[in-house]
Amino acid sequence: MRDNPNENLIACELKLLQKSYYIINKEIKDDLENCIHFLNSINESENETNIQNITVIFPSLKKLYQEVKGLNRLIKINEDLYNSDKNDSQQIIDNKIECINKLQEELTDTKNTLMETEEKCNKLINEKQKVLKELENTTSQVEILEENINKKKEDLKEFLSEHNTLVNLYNTVVEEEKKKYKMLEQDYNFLRNIQMEYQVRIFK
Repeated sequence: MRDNPNENLIACELKLLQKSYYIINKEIKDDLENCIHFLNSINESENETNIQNITVIFPSLKKLYQEVKGLNRLIKINEDLYNSDKNDSQQIIDNKIECINKLQEELTDTKNTLMETEEKCNKLINEKQKVLKELENTTSQVEILEENINKKKEDLKEFLSEHNTLVNLYNTVVEEEKKKYKMLEQDYNFLRNIQMEYQVRIFK
């Protein structure tokens, strides 16, 4: 309520979905206050006795009372709707909180899985680096072995060349010795024949 001294009016604001303002004459202000006290003292049920009592005691407020009761119904309906919406909203909020908690759990599980996967990947990377290092060492050793083998091949080739040279030289020497032996054998046979002829001549 608000008292305007200039117009001698009272403005009452009722909080509904759409705000409604009622202008009440100054002359019924006291009756309205008495009506409010009376309404607070009686039961809220809408029986004829209460309505009749109000009409008898405050005849000038009969129409206002009917409007107030109608507005009370609207207020009650709006309060019920508000409470219903509030309950629904709370349920929706609870559901969303539950969904968020589930999502948080899933995210935590996913994070843990990703961390495990990352750890495994790091292990695999380390193993790969180790294998690559070993492969590099092995490759280096293989290259050294190949180099040694090639060197051995060259040495063997050189040795075979020298061997062939020696074999050829040996064969040449053998041939020369055979020739010498054959000549010596011929000389021996010749000398022997001469000796035999000489002996025959002597013993004749």
